[in-house]
Amino acid sequence: MDANTTPRPAKILGEFGSITQYEFAKLKRDARDETNEKWRAELNSQVEQYELQYRPWPEVRPKTDNDTDRILELRLRVARDRGYELAMCWPSPVRPWRVTYDDLKLEPRKLASISRFTRNG
Repeated sequence: MDANTTPRPAKILGEFGSITQYEFAKLKRDARDETNEKWRAELNSQVEQYELQYRPWPEVRPKTDNDTDRILELRLRVARDRGYELAMCWPSPVRPWRVTYDDLKLEPRKLASISRFTRNG
């Protein structure tokens, strides 16, 4: 870099969801139908958080936007093609009744989708 050149900040895509439209609809149904009050509150909190950042991705055809195995790979390609250099993916929804409660993980198939993107671009 030239000493007279001012570095430009990276174009960053803030937070975006790792779930498809179908997965989001299921999360909302699960929250609505949950009978355990504590678990329902937790699921509703996740629904609210996903609703804040959830936007349909018009650049990804609706049919492929519901491919849970490729969703992150497809969305990351769209972000890259729009000039983003960094993207923050939300973790997978957490089921509060799971024995191990870790809310900072992606499902293995979502991680595989990211791996394919980083490997193949």
